Amino acid sequence: MSENVVLKRDEKMLCYDCDTEIEIPKDIVLSEIVTCHSCGLEFEVKQVERDFITLEELVVEGEDWGE
Repeated sequence: MSENVVLKRDEKMLCYDCDTEIEIPKDIVLSEIVTCHSCGLEFEVKQVERDFITLEELVVEGEDWGE
């Protein structure tokens, strides 16, 4: 299970995997995907409030082919 990250709108975040600084667009919207340009880790915008945004690491689960 991934944790949520709550940021002020003008704040930058550090990538969980590679510690690269990720800039969050000022016009970000709900469900938008933010990607780390160094390692490709993706975060989904879960909540947009007036001064804060909440991001969650996007976890893509693989298909289970009955193996």
